[in-house]
Amino acid sequence: MKSNNIISYFLEQSSMHPDRIALQSAGAVLSYGELSNAVSAYGKYMEKRGIAKGSKVLILHPACPELFAALLALLGKGVTVVFAEEWTKMDDIAECCRRLKCDYILCGLKGRLLKMFHPELRRIADIGLLHSRPEALPPLLPADPDPESAAIISFSSGSSGPPKAVIRTHSILKAQFEALRAHIRSEETVRMCTNFPVVILLNLGMGSSSIISKQIRMSDLAKSRMSGLYQELRSGSVTHVAFSPFLMRRLARYISDKGLPHLVLKQLITGGSPVFPAHISDFMRAFQAEHTSVLYGSSEAEPIAACTAEEILKMRTHSGLYAGKPDPCTGCMTGDVVAGVFKPAEPDACGEILVKGGHVVQNYLNSDEAFQLNKVTINGDRWHRTGDYAMLDAEGHVFLCGDPAYARAGRCLLDTEKLLQEIEGVEFASMWQGVVYVQAFERASKQQIAAAVKQQFPEVQSLRFVKMPLDRRHNGKIRYKLLFKP
Repeated sequence: MKSNNIISYFLEQSSMHPDRIALQSAGAVLSYGELSNAVSAYGKYMEKRGIAKGSKVLILHPACPELFAALLALLGKGVTVVFAEEWTKMDDIAECCRRLKCDYILCGLKGRLLKMFHPELRRIADIGLLHSRPEALPPLLPADPDPESAAIISFSSGSSGPPKAVIRTHSILKAQFEALRAHIRSEETVRMCTNFPVVILLNLGMGSSSIISKQIRMSDLAKSRMSGLYQELRSGSVTHVAFSPFLMRRLARYISDKGLPHLVLKQLITGGSPVFPAHISDFMRAFQAEHTSVLYGSSEAEPIAACTAEEILKMRTHSGLYAGKPDPCTGCMTGDVVAGVFKPAEPDACGEILVKGGHVVQNYLNSDEAFQLNKVTINGDRWHRTGDYAMLDAEGHVFLCGDPAYARAGRCLLDTEKLLQEIEGVEFASMWQGVVYVQAFERASKQQIAAAVKQQFPEVQSLRFVKMPLDRRHNGKIRYKLLFKP
């Protein structure tokens, strides 16, 4: 029987499949047996450094196999791991350090340079990665922490609100693991390319192989190298990919524009920002995949709902953007919260999405403001307010609407964007107060886009080609307050 510690899943897989590849990146390969041994070595190293249960360690290092060995050891010791992800701004990292009072920082060269210029980072003792292959050691004996103690704290960059420290307890991580793995088409030969830490941890608990691509720039996805990524996926026997919609579409357009052979895969997994029918069409032109899964979720609750590519295309004429049915582990409803009182929305009416479940974050660190803004108690249950708006039909299907403040003439925002996305050459687009805003692909014809917009929306007063302000995490959510500012 597994302990409360999430790494018990990994330890079980490493004992069953010691020779299977666990992690691979830029020529570095670790089998499950080697990774388990590295985890044990990190455990001994951390004991020497005084890092123990109750310590908080800030991670400020790009994803690589050695990092996950250290991460598993930290979680195994009952240490609270704090993620300042690669796209997080320096000011947000400093705020993270001030509020969380971290004891140690695990950083690479970039992190050490940042430490030199910021007092909040300079006061924290730093630890590094071990790059030598350790001697054979017995498997790490994981601590059995309180299920409600903090395992991972992710410092949100605040793409849909003010920055907040999201606490994932050990019980939440286990519930999230069980929920997410149901969406992976699992078999003995899974080799997944992804750079998302939570997905890599999921793979390690399932016995899958993770390929961490150095061609992907998580700090700025737009600078990822599509030619190198394509070659890596073609030559690496990759069966699964889990990318943001932005990265997936950039790769698909690169393949189509260059007339390259399809990527043949078992499963495409995407989500985290809106996935339009136009995206699915691009995917289908470039990838030959047995399954394409689209997951809808948030920093505090993932998954919320899921669907397939075929379902998105089938529902393309329905009002709103189809996101599937709520996941079996997720309680989901829509409505309005006014002064802490919830009023449910009628079927097919737009309302804010509220969710609950064992995988849903319950608290934030040192932020009553974030708690009051994002949580509400209804009939004794705590629900999370996602800040997203959707329609639920009588059968429970979720159709995302977008912010109702920017609806026009009874048409929800994402309906307008869905039509604009169908115009060839449009990467991102939106409309408000008679103005259409478009970010075009690099070689797109702006004249043809303008003509198509005028034909589709004859009432448009003007068209502006802009660089869209996007969320830094997925490069897929438009920051409307910046785009539509006076």
